Amino acid sequence: MTGNDEITTAPANDDGGVAVADPSLFDSSFVVLIMDYEPRTNKPIYSFEDLREYLETKDDNGIFHFAYEDVYIGVSPDDLSAEEILDVVNSIP
Repeated sequence: MTGNDEITTAPANDDGGVAVADPSLFDSSFVVLIMDYEPRTNKPIYSFEDLREYLETKDDNGIFHFAYEDVYIGVSPDDLSAEEILDVVNSIP
């Protein structure tokens, strides 16, 4: 971005492909991270049992973590509903 907040053209590779994706082309996203270690975060790590309550009361779309058996799961939900997130989480074997 330039000083006047105009979006500049993304640089191209030698083959003509775009080197940096154009943010205006992004749609919503959903990321699930499954870790066998406790993540280093300043945010609380929820228990699986408390996940529904957290999802129903959360006020941002930032990443959150919860513990499930012997793994930690990080979720970056973007704009999914609590039910959609729970459907995905419950589908993890």
